[in-house]
This record gives sequence, C-alpha cells and structure tokens, in this order.
Amino acid sequence: MASEKRSALNKELLFLILQFCNDEGYKRTAHIFERESGCYFDMEFFEDLVLNGKWNKVEKYLSGFTSINDNKYSTKIYFEIRKLNFLEALDKNDRAKALDILMKDLKVFAQDNEELYREMTQLLTLDNFREHELLSMYEDAESSRKILMDELKKLIELNPIFHGKLKFPVIKSQRLRRLINQGLNWQHIQCKYPQPNPDIETLFEDHVCQWPHDHLFMQSTDNPQLDASLPVFPSSWFCGPSTVTQAVSREDICVSGPITSGSGYNNHIVATTSVNMRDSNTMSQNSLLGAEYEVASTVLRSGRNHSPESSVSDDLPIISMNNGMLQNFEPVSHTDLPKTVARILNESSSPMSMDFHPSILNDVHLLVLVLSVGTDIGDIGLWDVNLGVKMLSRNFTVWNIGACSTMFKTAMMKDPCMSVNCIAWSPNGSFFGIAYSKHIVQLYSYHGVTDVQQKLEIDAHVGGVNDLAFATPSKQQLVITGGDDKLIK
Repeated sequence: MASEKRSALNKELLFLILQFCNDEGYKRTAHIFERESGCYFDMEFFEDLVLNGKWNKVEKYLSGFTSINDNKYSTKIYFEIRKLNFLEALDKNDRAKALDILMKDLKVFAQDNEELYREMTQLLTLDNFREHELLSMYEDAESSRKILMDELKKLIELNPIFHGKLKFPVIKSQRLRRLINQGLNWQHIQCKYPQPNPDIETLFEDHVCQWPHDHLFMQSTDNPQLDASLPVFPSSWFCGPSTVTQAVSREDICVSGPITSGSGYNNHIVATTSVNMRDSNTMSQNSLLGAEYEVASTVLRSGRNHSPESSVSDDLPIISMNNGMLQNFEPVSHTDLPKTVARILNESSSPMSMDFHPSILNDVHLLVLVLSVGTDIGDIGLWDVNLGVKMLSRNFTVWNIGACSTMFKTAMMKDPCMSVNCIAWSPNGSFFGIAYSKHIVQLYSYHGVTDVQQKLEIDAHVGGVNDLAFATPSKQQLVITGGDDKLIK
C-alpha cells in the first residue's frame, strides 16, 4: 500500500514538473518530458505533428508510450502512419524515398500480412497509384492526414496502454512554486532566530535564518523616541525567543478560566480612528519568493478571525411585549451621557479592542490617562489620552515559537495575519494581557510606561482567543480566557 501511494505521488510530481515547464514556456522541453516519462500523451501536439506531415517526430513521440508489437491497436497505429508516409512519397513521385520506406518501415508488417505488403510493392510500378482500386479515393496529402488523424484518435482511445494518459489533471496554477513557497515558510517557522525579511539565496539547501549582527530588534523598546528609530516589521512575520521574555512565578500570575472585565471611563469620550489603513489582503505567504508568484490559495484576511460558533447572527429573536410590560416601561434618560468628544486618537490600523488603565477609577484627575489599544494587524499601543500621544507601540511577534503547538504553527503558515481580539488590564494595573485571533495570549508587566516587560506567552486555545480577564481570589493573580474551542481556562 505504501509503495502504491509513493508511486501515485511520484506521478503527481511528474505532472507538476510538466505544468511548470508549460507555465514557463518550455514547450519543447515539456513534450520531451512527456515522451520520456510516459505520464501524459498530448493529443493536440500529436495531431499537429500528423497534420504537418512530420512523420519522424510523430513516431519518436509515439515511441515514448507504445511500440509496434505491444498490442493490435499499437500495430495498427504504426502501420497507418507509415502507409500514409509511403503514399505521400509516391504522390510526390519520389520513388527512391517510397522504396526506402517500403524496405525499412513497412517490411516489419510483411510477416503478418504478406499479401498486403506485395500489393504495396506493386504500387511502385504504377505511374499513378490512384489506378489501384482501393486508392482511387485518395485526394491529396492534407485531406488524407485529417482522415488518418481521425482514425488514430479512435485507435489511441481504444488502446489500453493510453488509458489514464490522455487527460491532464486539474491543478491550480503555479502549484509547484506554491509548494516550494510553503516549504520555505515552514522552514522559516522552524528557524531558531527567524528574521522579518529572510533572504532566500538558494533552494538547494534548507533555509536557516542566521543570528542577526544587530539583535536589538529582538528586544522590546520602552522609550517611545527609540521606537521610531527601530525597524517596523510586518505582522505576518513572527520572531523567535526574545531576550526579554521571562517566566512568571506562581506568586505573580497563573492561568485559569474567563470572565469579561475592563475598566470604564464615563466622564469623557475618547474616539480612536484608523488612518493609512494597511490592507492585509496584500500580505501573502509568498513574500519569500516574490510578489509575482502570489499564493492565491492563502490570501490573508484582515480583522478578527471568528469561528461560525462565535460569529454574531443577524437573525435576532423577536420579543413580544404584553400591555402590563408596556405600562411598567419607563424611558431611559440620556441626559447623563457624555456628549463632548474629548480626544481623537489616530491609529495606523483599525482598533479592535481598548481598555483604560484602572488607576483612572481611583483618580479621574490624573495627569496621565493611559489607554491600551489593540488593532486588526496585531499591533498594540499605550496612549496618553490627555496629550493625545502614543507612549508605546509594539508589533505582534511570537516570543517563543519553539514552545508553541504544531496546530498554531500550521495555522500561521496558512494565514500569517493576526488580530487583537481583546486587550485588558489587571485590577491593580500591574499587568495587561492581549488575546489574539489565533491561539495566543500574551501578558506584559506594567510599572509605568518606561517599565513595560514581556512576562508570559500562552498557547491558550485552538482557534481564536475571544476574551480575557483578570481576577485575584485569595491574593492570587489569575488570567481567565475563553476561545473558539468553547473552553474556559
């Protein structure tokens, strides 16, 4: 069974090579490969050779699939081809060539049909072979070749040797390139120090990212002025183990299951808008090989990734109200709602979640009102709302890809786009966590904007992590999550 599967895969590989040759315009090479591999008989190419009377090339191409003595169909095919070649030589009055064909090509059939071979020999003595009763309908080479091709098609389709070789399988365009690109992406995921813009110099060896000479990009930058000088990497790439990643002791934080929480701020309205929207649909896995070989099957989708179970239905149930309910109904007053827009903060991509630092609940007159924001491309930022200044910005990276599950790696290889589903502060404001659209939860410690450290990365759920909250029962810091897998942890 294993050998049969291997043989089937080998045959499919031959078709991929053929597709590549045709896509690149190597038509002649493709037909040579068809003949030498015997995997696919190109009827259109064969017909073109027959109609143009290229008899040597006709037989050479045919020889890659069958020989004269394979079966009666093959014998008939070769005989009809050589017979027409013989008649065309006679029609051109080239008796020397006709005699050569008779002696070298047609003599092999004499043993099975001596009478027919004798009659063909007698044609050499006639001034016009159409005088023969059976050849009186012969018109010219062009019409005779069309008649021959119709007969050859029937013989080839009936010949069991050609079964399974007359139809080219349906394959997505550039399939071989796609497979190579996926392999390179997988190799890149396995790199110990994956770089954001890997340099692929050869396909002859496995791709391995080297340790960068300037490894500052692997570390977090807490100084907002330094943030601007460091390179910004696409969210479709994720870095390996960070030098600032550290485990958290059980006294600091431990993992549990989800509630939703978030500090409120009802005195002012803070609006976040998106400018210079990055179109994540243009980001694709094939960035390793170049944009000209886009992988259509892996087009990235921006925004949050929801499973069917977690999506919101438009079909809401209709609630009926009786007279008693209407009599007890009191309209809600909106006079106490804020009406003034206090600040507009411009994010570079669409905000998906935000949460105020809980210190605002204790003192609304703080000089620094900290707002955390997560976006649809996985970026996070900390804003000073009073000044309208972003104090900290982080692009999404995986801190330790080696510790992540195979399912997460596979999901990232299929669709590297990552979105923030939820960002939330712990009750005392010493931690904030980010729930992402694929598997991952990341936790940071916070002791002022100049001291933000990576603390813990959790491969929490299969699918998206939809919500995240903190709790401190018995003075034990818990983070609670819920995900697409319908689990609470």
